[in-house]
Amino acid sequence: MNTIKLFWVTTIIFNGLYEKSQANIQMIEKQEAKFAYDFLKFYKNKHACLIRSGLDSSAWLLQLAKLFVGSTEVFTSVAGGGHGGASGGGREGGRGQLPETCQGTRVMRIRAEAERKVFEKDEQFLQYFIGKESKKKWLLIFSDEFLRLLQPVHLPLDNQITIVNFTIDGEGASLWESYQVSSYNAKRLLKVGHWRRARRCPDAHLDCLSFSNEVDEGLPSSDGSTPTSPRAAALLSIPKEVKTALLTMDSGVLLAPADDPVQRRKDLTGLHLTCTTIDYLPVIALEEGPVGSVRVGGLLGKFFLTLKEITNFTYTCRRVKDGEWGAAVDGHWTGMIGEVSDGTAEIAVAPLTVTQKRSAVVSYLIPLIVTNYRIILKRPTNEDYMWTVYTKQFTPGVWGLLMAAVLSLVLCLVCISRHSQSEASVPPTDSVLAVIGILFGQDTVLRVQTVAGRTLVLTALLLQVVTLSYYTSNMVSALTVGPPLPPYKDLRDIHEEKSITFGMLKGTAETDILKDSDLPLHKAVWRGLK
Repeated sequence: MNTIKLFWVTTIIFNGLYEKSQANIQMIEKQEAKFAYDFLKFYKNKHACLIRSGLDSSAWLLQLAKLFVGSTEVFTSVAGGGHGGASGGGREGGRGQLPETCQGTRVMRIRAEAERKVFEKDEQFLQYFIGKESKKKWLLIFSDEFLRLLQPVHLPLDNQITIVNFTIDGEGASLWESYQVSSYNAKRLLKVGHWRRARRCPDAHLDCLSFSNEVDEGLPSSDGSTPTSPRAAALLSIPKEVKTALLTMDSGVLLAPADDPVQRRKDLTGLHLTCTTIDYLPVIALEEGPVGSVRVGGLLGKFFLTLKEITNFTYTCRRVKDGEWGAAVDGHWTGMIGEVSDGTAEIAVAPLTVTQKRSAVVSYLIPLIVTNYRIILKRPTNEDYMWTVYTKQFTPGVWGLLMAAVLSLVLCLVCISRHSQSEASVPPTDSVLAVIGILFGQDTVLRVQTVAGRTLVLTALLLQVVTLSYYTSNMVSALTVGPPLPPYKDLRDIHEEKSITFGMLKGTAETDILKDSDLPLHKAVWRGLK
């Protein structure tokens, strides 16, 4: 009889504890759902994708779906994943791929024991956080074991994953971010925010929203290194470089990042980079280093070294093998662009022009230098006119006018000498010599007697004075100032000038610009390029 009573008492106690445990789980699930709803509204996300991570997540998804369905601000879809996932879930598109209907912020809960086992054993979850999916916005709700569960997962530098760790009672949660520069470098863990649920005011029967700083107690600052235990992680405070915003939401008060996470992830944890570069003074100045490497200097070199000190990385730079900047030739990239795209180098240190074709194979940092294109011509000097220095003063028009005036004077002199009775007959050859002699300042043996003849001679003398004045003044000016600049204004003038050979450096962005341009002038220049 006593055994029966003891059995019933034990059963009652067990059922009570079980019911209390279930009630506590339901309460925590409700708080988690409310937080997820506040998080999405905080960032004004219009679409949420609820991912089913295990058999025990159905009730939690139902609780969260009720909140979202009642809201007109967030469109919700559900995607299966892992064991027990709904049909049409993550396995349809291949391992680690979510269906196309899964858009917006991905929300997944890894809390219950079954969900944790799935996360640890199923490689599909590990595939969720690499490639394109790592750049999607994720909200992962974990238990205190999130450090251990995330250990096999490589979270790249540009991931958009927010990790949430709830307290045991579900009253609050801390927000975390983690990234790993490469699979060989240590993980960085940053505390980025907190959430506190609304409390009921006993007198007014209203929600009292409050936010205390007790969760920030502990270490005054964090160096970002991964703590060895959840207890140690809880003591970390939010780093100063995290720009946060504090808003009162529907279910609680949320302190969360309000900046771009990539912009504040400055510590590359000693990442070693192989770089390719090129001599380009004064922007890039290279000095020989050990074993074929070079030390980078110059304007961009100083910026690169400053960036190295700030972001904590090391490097080994070498000159580009083919000496080119980078252009697409027969479907293959040359120069520094080719070495970065094929993995020979991880970064190029050079003032590389940003083009659409290059951007398809490499990624650029924030632009630092704005440049313009100019066509450079050698300035003409007097040495360039060694054989024409005394004749180039007259333009073709002046030469033509001068020859016409001489021919007219010769014909007039011949006519006057033959048709005037007072003048002696002068042969044409003597007339030519007489006129040319006057132009060169020489006297003549001709004896002119008539008014017409004397007027002609005075006209020739006047032409000699005008010609000599024009010539001497032009020559003195040219010798003093130098020859005039070429009359070229744009690329068309250069292209139409056949005496100029137009060319450019091989493998530069300008070759692609001319080759791929739709402008007729650019096409013509490209066809005639040397």
